Amino acid sequence: MREFTSTIKIPFNSRKDAEEALTTLESETIDRDRSSTEFNAKEKSLVITITASDHVALRAAMNTYLRLLGVIYSSLEEAEK
Repeated sequence: MREFTSTIKIPFNSRKDAEEALTTLESETIDRDRSSTEFNAKEKSLVITITASDHVALRAAMNTYLRLLGVIYSSLEEAEK
């Protein structure tokens, strides 16, 4: 069976911000039948690796996590004010 994989690396201003984003995303992780996701904080970046059984499931999972990242970024920006 063919698998589809995407890795997204998101830079943050600090390692602390990347780790907070990691913690937030891990708490929001959804178990799915057709995809799985791994998160890692590396230095000032968050790395998300999504593996799916088909391209539709990959796109859906990517959209979910990118939307959540948008909320995380907005929260971090608001906290810096």
